[in-house]
Amino acid sequence: MGKEDGPPNASDRMIRSALKTTANLRAFLRRAIPDVADRLVFDQPKFLDTEFPFDDWRGRECDLLVELPCRTSAGLTESIRVCILIEHQSATNAFIPLRTLVYSIMYWDRQWRDWKARSGDTPFHLRPLLPIVLYSNTIPWGSARTLSDLFHPDNPFPGFVPRWEPLFWELSSQDTDELLSSGEAFDQFLAVVRSEDDEADEFEAVLRQALEHLQDRHADQRVLLSDMLRMVFTRAMWQRPRDERQRWTDLTTQTVRDAESRRELKNMGKRAIDEIYEEGMLKGKEEGRREGKEEGMLKGKQEGLLEGKQEGLLEGKQEGLLEGRRESLRTMIVQMGRQRFGVSNSEIEEAIRAESDIERLQQIFDRAITAAGWDGFLGK
Repeated sequence: MGKEDGPPNASDRMIRSALKTTANLRAFLRRAIPDVADRLVFDQPKFLDTEFPFDDWRGRECDLLVELPCRTSAGLTESIRVCILIEHQSATNAFIPLRTLVYSIMYWDRQWRDWKARSGDTPFHLRPLLPIVLYSNTIPWGSARTLSDLFHPDNPFPGFVPRWEPLFWELSSQDTDELLSSGEAFDQFLAVVRSEDDEADEFEAVLRQALEHLQDRHADQRVLLSDMLRMVFTRAMWQRPRDERQRWTDLTTQTVRDAESRRELKNMGKRAIDEIYEEGMLKGKEEGRREGKEEGMLKGKQEGLLEGKQEGLLEGKQEGLLEGRRESLRTMIVQMGRQRFGVSNSEIEEAIRAESDIERLQQIFDRAITAAGWDGFLGK
């Protein structure tokens, strides 16, 4: 049985959602940039919309852009922009060094233009930008890491190649036991992600330890604990083979001590993530066959050609499958909200059922995993 990946990009979006929690952002940056992280001020991180100037990066909501105050050696505080690119691709992206450089230059160019618009009344200093590639795949990064890697080996002007290398933080190089021994909640989550491709018994040991450590070390942080338990469990359900789902549901039910959290996670495993998703896909296939047959017969009668019927069948089936995906996402979102908060919200549920854009529904589903209430489902 294969893995169940959930909605597209859900893996990366889950990591992005986790990093928007201050404690998790601090924990990750302390691992990625230990020499700088303690100088950063995390009290009020400023999360920004991604502004990448590339067509294939538009809508990449898995990436994170945040500005944090930084204490300088002189005791002054200035803003530093941290750009975290979250990558979970089976094939690594060789253009990351070039893209991060172009983005940085555009950021600095905007800063320069803003300074000139103020008549240059103060000394001009470029604000630092730190590009970090969080590569969460268990396969090591296998593409270019520096800008010079993208030039031909026989480049006659090596002295004119800028020295530019994003910071790569690879989960595959991290030790699972060391992550589990950490006191940070986010490290427990990373340990589960790190072991996703292990044998089932090895993964079970990691999942059990992560669940226990989260409860032992973060019992006084109810919101953080609830969010991380939910994310750890969801990773197990999505990223492991489908025939193991009952095993992880049983393990979580046995390990989680809080009755309310235990009931919520059990429902997520048995209903929202498994039965509802499969039911929606089945419904989509059935609607596709029915609509395709009806549309194909109509085309055949109108055009008097066998090709018309075949084309109608294909188009109808595709549209039926898409509608099935939409209905599956709508149902999962509503069920998850009712299970998490114990009450329904007719206004928000109506808006969810009226939504027809699959990408938008996927975004709502991602927010539903960690939202503090119904109001957080629809975003801004």
